[in-house]
Amino acid sequence: MGYDFILFRLRRPLAPCPARIPPDFGADSVLPIDDPTPMHDAVRASPLFDPGSVDFDGTRFVWRTPDGGTLDVDAIAQGVNIDTHAHWDHVAELFDVVLAVWPETALFDLQRALVHDPASFRAFVERAYREAAERAAAKGVQDGQEPSSGA
Repeated sequence: MGYDFILFRLRRPLAPCPARIPPDFGADSVLPIDDPTPMHDAVRASPLFDPGSVDFDGTRFVWRTPDGGTLDVDAIAQGVNIDTHAHWDHVAELFDVVLAVWPETALFDLQRALVHDPASFRAFVERAYREAAERAAAKGVQDGQEPSSGA
């Protein structure tokens, strides 16, 4: 199992983002996704997805991302679950595609209890990758490796 995100169509936007998931958040806070076809059609039409990189099966699809990972995407009654086994940049790209279909969509990070709009999610991804690189560099110094000069 990868890292899970959920896209919800919100009845009322949460701002500013990132925001904590409100304690009273529930099914009445979201617009249902009765039919995932508009999202599937947007994925099929988007130049983001290479031919043959997406397999559709009912409400689900799997995107084999350019980095060799996958996003397992499943439209459920209340949202779109994204089981992530790829760089989070690809989640941000999918988020943009879904926003073109359903502009009231927000991305929920259930493990951190945060709600994101596109800008806050991209900032979160950049910060997470930067912090991971800093940790790796610090570990390399601890292990006796020379820090990279970047040249």
